[in-house]
Amino acid sequence: MDCILLFDIDGTLVSRASKRRSAGVRAMSKAAFDMTGRDRLAEGISFAGATDLDVARQLLEMGGIASPTEAQKTQLLDYYVSHIQQLILEDSYFALGAPRDVIPKLHEAGAVIGLGTGNVRAGAECKLHNAGIGDLFQFDLGGYGDDGEARAHILQVAVERCRPHARSKDAPVIVIGDTPKDVLAAKEIGAECIGIPSGSITVADLKSAGAIRVVKEVSDELIFAIEEAIHARFPLLARI
Repeated sequence: MDCILLFDIDGTLVSRASKRRSAGVRAMSKAAFDMTGRDRLAEGISFAGATDLDVARQLLEMGGIASPTEAQKTQLLDYYVSHIQQLILEDSYFALGAPRDVIPKLHEAGAVIGLGTGNVRAGAECKLHNAGIGDLFQFDLGGYGDDGEARAHILQVAVERCRPHARSKDAPVIVIGDTPKDVLAAKEIGAECIGIPSGSITVADLKSAGAIRVVKEVSDELIFAIEEAIHARFPLLARI
């Protein structure tokens, strides 16, 4: 399986049992308050498929800063990381599906496993370790919310970090994510996307956006879908 697999995190690899606002959202609200003095700003933002830099910009603008600088956005995200590291202790994440079985199988099959997420790297590490699956990933092989504001750019950075570890220089790239934004960003960099519905996102939503396959969760079904996707998109490569 000569390919690069980029996993989204929220809704794809991890979720939460609590119905209240997540530690991530509350941490963003606290960070926005630290910067602007205005409370609960994050409750007015849609986080589905968003990137942390994009969220930081929106929060600062909502807090009265018309044109946030890169330094201001970075400062807000530093506050966010410090808050989520505390809040996550009372609002734990859990792994979705069976990544502890699936990720090693994909490694053994020859795939390069990376992350392609809107979370800043420190936030990604915090969530995955809290869910008990952080040890499954090499965090140097990924693109994160502090690499850029656009999701496609984040995925491209992830590919560049993963490419030297692939068996071939033209190994296909497959993104695994739970929102149409994951699908569209994958298409933008010339990759395919396998969708995993979560929350209000349906199978139809992901297929309509262009997902090459849709599966229920990270399970053996995902492994089969990856193999099928490689055969469908890269038939000659699949015969090697």
